[in-house]
Amino acid sequence: MVVACVALLLALGSSAFAAGTMVSNSDRVDGFHASAKPKANTLLPLNGSGKFPASVLTLRRGPIGATGPHGAKGAQGAQGPQGAKGDPGIEGPRGPSFGDATYNELGVQILGCGSDTTSTTLPVNLTSPARLFASAGAQYNRAVLEGLPAAPQDALMQIELVKGDTVVASTSLARDSTAAAGETLMTVSGVLRQGSEGTSGFTVPAGSYTLRLAYRTEGACIGAGDFGDTSLSYIVLGTA
Repeated sequence: MVVACVALLLALGSSAFAAGTMVSNSDRVDGFHASAKPKANTLLPLNGSGKFPASVLTLRRGPIGATGPHGAKGAQGAQGPQGAKGDPGIEGPRGPSFGDATYNELGVQILGCGSDTTSTTLPVNLTSPARLFASAGAQYNRAVLEGLPAAPQDALMQIELVKGDTVVASTSLARDSTAAAGETLMTVSGVLRQGSEGTSGFTVPAGSYTLRLAYRTEGACIGAGDFGDTSLSYIVLGTA
């Protein structure tokens, strides 16, 4: 009986000791306490995402990686609206001067009163708009038929720049009045004006033209007028 009681007491005492030990070690894992907040020598539980809070991690930026290959070219986008018109650029320098000349010894005879006649021409090719200076000269000889009086008669001469049959530009009209038979030297020159009766210098558009010396006679219309030894020249003054 005594032995049984001693055994019972020993059994009860051993269980109580074990229970007390388990209670005191319930927040330890391998000897470390657990804590919801970061503390030294304690275990920190993971958050709801199964990760440690960022506040307890030491983050460092690694080196920049190598540049990846270019992607494939995308499709062309739709054309955008037209932009506003820009300001005009500065005026460029004037182009180089250029000219030409011709001489015609043969004469042109006009009987009585004749309309515009020409025998002396030059081609003019302008690659850009420009003004032209032209000059011409001719020896005018008036012959009166035998037995007829030498009535006054006017000889007229003008330089014309034409395109087809259209007079694009011209000089003023040179006029010489003679009361009797004889010879006289006529000249005309100047910066070409617009059309046949312009009042100021004209900037001729780029293109191909013909420069010609035109003559005619007016007045008594007796006898014949002869224009000979004609010369014609021009100079391109430069781009406008």
